[in-house]
Amino acid sequence: MTRSAPTHGSQADGLGLHWTVQAADRARSVLGVMALVGLVTACSSATPGGGPPIPLTASRLGAVPAAVPEVLADDSTPALDAVLIQHVPEGTFGPYMGTAPDGRAVAVWAAVTSDSGRRWFSATLDATGAPLGETRSLADAPSDLTLATVAATPEGFVVLATGMTSMGTRLEALRLGKEGELIAGPTPIAHSRTDVLWIEALNVGTSMVALWATMAVGSADIHMLALDATSTPPAQALRVLEGARAWQAVAFGDSAALAAVIAGPAETSRGLSVLFLDAEGRLLDRSEVTSGTQLEAQLDAARVGDNLVLCWIERDGLEERLYLAALGRDTRLVVGPQPASAPFGRQRLLEIVPASDRRTEAILAWENIGQAPGGQRRVLLGRLSDQAKLGVERAELSFTGEVGSRPEHARKGKGLASLTRAAPCAQGAPCASSDPVPTFVEFGPDLQVLASEPVRLAPAAGQPANLAWGLRCNGTTCSALGALPATPVPVYGVELRARSGAWPRVARRLTESLPRALEMRAVAATDLMAEVAAARAGSGWLVASLTQFDESTPYVRRTTPAPDGRLAPVRAILSVQPMASNGTEAGAPRVISYRARSSNGIALVPAPDERVLLAWSALDRQRPEVFATLLNRSGQPLFQRMLTLGAGNVTQVAAAALPQGYIVSWIADRNGEPRAFAARLTSDLGRGAPEQQLGQTPGPAAGLSLLPRADGAWLASVHDAGQEHILSITRLDPKTAAPQGADVEIQRSTTAALVSPSLAAKGEGAILAWIERPVPARAESARAWLVELGADARRKGEPVAVASATANPIAVRLFCTDELCQGGLDYRPPSGPLLEGFNADALDPPPSSQLLVRRASEANDPPAFALTDTAIFYADRGEQRGFLRRAAVGWR
Repeated sequence: MTRSAPTHGSQADGLGLHWTVQAADRARSVLGVMALVGLVTACSSATPGGGPPIPLTASRLGAVPAAVPEVLADDSTPALDAVLIQHVPEGTFGPYMGTAPDGRAVAVWAAVTSDSGRRWFSATLDATGAPLGETRSLADAPSDLTLATVAATPEGFVVLATGMTSMGTRLEALRLGKEGELIAGPTPIAHSRTDVLWIEALNVGTSMVALWATMAVGSADIHMLALDATSTPPAQALRVLEGARAWQAVAFGDSAALAAVIAGPAETSRGLSVLFLDAEGRLLDRSEVTSGTQLEAQLDAARVGDNLVLCWIERDGLEERLYLAALGRDTRLVVGPQPASAPFGRQRLLEIVPASDRRTEAILAWENIGQAPGGQRRVLLGRLSDQAKLGVERAELSFTGEVGSRPEHARKGKGLASLTRAAPCAQGAPCASSDPVPTFVEFGPDLQVLASEPVRLAPAAGQPANLAWGLRCNGTTCSALGALPATPVPVYGVELRARSGAWPRVARRLTESLPRALEMRAVAATDLMAEVAAARAGSGWLVASLTQFDESTPYVRRTTPAPDGRLAPVRAILSVQPMASNGTEAGAPRVISYRARSSNGIALVPAPDERVLLAWSALDRQRPEVFATLLNRSGQPLFQRMLTLGAGNVTQVAAAALPQGYIVSWIADRNGEPRAFAARLTSDLGRGAPEQQLGQTPGPAAGLSLLPRADGAWLASVHDAGQEHILSITRLDPKTAAPQGADVEIQRSTTAALVSPSLAAKGEGAILAWIERPVPARAESARAWLVELGADARRKGEPVAVASATANPIAVRLFCTDELCQGGLDYRPPSGPLLEGFNADALDPPPSSQLLVRRASEANDPPAFALTDTAIFYADRGEQRGFLRRAAVGWR
């Protein structure tokens, strides 16, 4: 499991200081430390669930008081009870926390001394974080300290630390009593010529053992040593594992279970194994869990019940996914390997949080990457059984921080406590600051949120702690350490609990509200996309995608052939992907054109005999023209025809399949004004009638949606009539595609632009959706509207607005069958693009839309999404390329 040493930074304007702190934690992965050492990534070590700052640093920016005045917070906004432990000098490493089973804890830190050296200090704390005695001076500490960890022993505590020397890295140990007093040490226990990446102390049977990882070539070697009561090593340390890419060590009965992703002979060959070691480091057993080229360097392990449960990341297709397995008391594999849940894009493993009572399920914490507002992250939490099964209940925790940082978690009985970072915005009031502060969150046994409280310190007049760490809980109480940005740095023990209702909750228990995305996965990696369309093809689907291309790019013939063998320049690429009914790819994508135009979009509609009609535009002799291609259900072109000759500047296309043949419509600027045109085609794409110009409604045309009806086809379009926008329906003759009767006006607006019309059949009539976008001078937000049309194409009632908590939709799509009608909306809030869905079976009461997925696309990317009966296909970005994604949707 990758956990690097992240840097948190925030401006503390009130004290004129700027923090620069590094938080260490307990995970291990050589891939997470490459930025630190240049070869492989460093794995830091600290108390379980997170770590202290290394070192505490407050850089003076202005006048700073010597100490924070200890006055009570305003009673109207109660703060958390806290007790000052110590003012520590700037540059202090720690404090590091170790907690005994009885709730007693020791805080250990290495402070700079007056002679520029370092010295270890300790303080014992009760369950609320209050000191139980005076601070103790222990012994000299390494002057170049790099890693440290504290663990409880039957006699008290043990401290492991590493320091850099001229000959490499020295590892030493200190033994402390139950009051934090020094019993023995510091005692050297090992020396490494290479960097030590991770250290850990475990109780194995009746012994305390030390484990550490040293850097190798592109991997790490794991070492183990039993410690005696005086920290004098009884024997030479053993190298118990070579070639580890990610690892985790936990006590398992009378042995240490060392789980690791191990590099194979080839760079991409890896295996996931668990070694069971006795207290002397001797191998008792070894279990092979899985192997393959798809294993990533993310791994965690925990004892749950009588089993050892593993979680790791494997690449599944184009993205990474969580996998689980469980080993029994006999060290044999009893469950898995198996996916943890339905795929949801790229996933990142954070940790398994076990309970102190092994009969209680663990909590799995992970991220679905990209599914959070811009500048934030969302940590998902779920209950994890001893059978490596993730429960259906979920909670979501907000966190503001870089990828390398993460919240801390600790079990509070059957529930969970978390330390996260979030903006301290008062309930129902404007947010006074966007800078995140440490925030305590408590979840009940059912993952219901019980508390969400900024770590505001009562002794400091309610000032938020700049940093909080060392979260620990028993069945009734939680506490942590908190620090303020002053010099010297005041460090407090803070009792964490629900203190007030003045703050909005930064976590929530996820509900089963519909519609919602059930899973999400990348179907194809492409260039960035301008449009996506989908149509039923037999029992499956065809999904067409059109890549983005700047149409102002000069047309320059190639000197080498393009992929299709031609010398004409490659422009926008139009391709189709066959999909099976279960959402998997039913074949390789097929390129229809390397020279399509991205500015006009595409249309894809189902046709008789399991065929699909694709309408699109491309340059022919360097002029925009409209094309139609008839495809079979695997995407193979059957017929293709150029429908225009000198079409002008084509801006949009639409299509409809009739019982015998097709109608294709487009908007083109042929005579100085964009107008709508239509063509009637036969079943083999022959010309069924002369091209028709559709021009009854005044003004330039923009926006098309074409729907087959019993009496031909209906064309929804928007016209800019100067002082107002007009949305109307044009009924087209089934034999000629000529207009039948006068246009039916649906909506007029003098204050808003009408965009993105979308038609879907409903009975003998239709549902029509559109976006009303207020003119810039008005303050209102854009909204999506719906209206039902009768068999005569006229409104059956007043339009209704789709309710949503998100402002400013830019596009709407509809998909209806005889049994259902549903819609999708593309929103572009400041926090990043997202897609919402709504049910449109009935318009009374007006439908409400729900978040389906967030997108990594930029704000100015085209909407590019399409609905089907069970899914939504959409364009997205990631890793500097485009992705076609499919989100399975539960609508009702």
